[in-house]
This record gives sequence, C-alpha cells and structure tokens, in this order.
Amino acid sequence: MMFSSIAIADDFPGTGSRSGWSEALPHYNVANKYMARGLYGDAAQHLEQAISLYGQDPDFYINYGVCLRKLESYPDAEAAFKKAISLRNNDWEVWSSLGSANLKQKL
Repeated sequence: MMFSSIAIADDFPGTGSRSGWSEALPHYNVANKYMARGLYGDAAQHLEQAISLYGQDPDFYINYGVCLRKLESYPDAEAAFKKAISLRNNDWEVWSSLGSANLKQKL
C-alpha cells in the first residue's frame, strides 16, 4: 500500500522530524484499523513502517507491542514496550503492558 499524500497532524510529539512523523501517520492509522479487526500481523507490518519513518512516537511502539503480544512474540513485545517507556515513562498503561508481556514469558 502506498501513501502519496502527507498530512500534518496537530499531535506532533515534539521531537525529530515533523515531516517524518506526518509520513508515518498513515501507516499508524492503517495499523489501527487492522488491529480493530484482529489482524495483528498486518497491523505489525504497518507499525514497523511507521516506526522506520519516525521512531520517536511512543504510541507507535505501544501499539506495536500490543500486536506482538497478541502474536505471542513476547520478547519482541517487551522490547517495544520498553522503547515506548523510554520515550514516555509516565504512562501507567505502558508499564502494565510491559508487565503483561513479562508475565507471558514467566520472568
């Protein structure tokens, strides 16, 4: 799927390239649609693309971690949640998701 138009959104995280973030948003939005349908593999692919375009939005990593956890790729989910925490460490839901990924690994 190609995304030819770039949309500038208002919720820019404030670090890195605003244009990179704007290019990543369509992939993030498509991933969210796949997640809503339970298509976590497809969603993960779009989130990987979003992260490759802009790796400084914690929400990209949070959703990527959720997809990986649903796909039972627990070590990778743990890494995604840790990256999200490194970008925004005051979100209790991310910490909870990290704990869930660790429990699945019996750490």
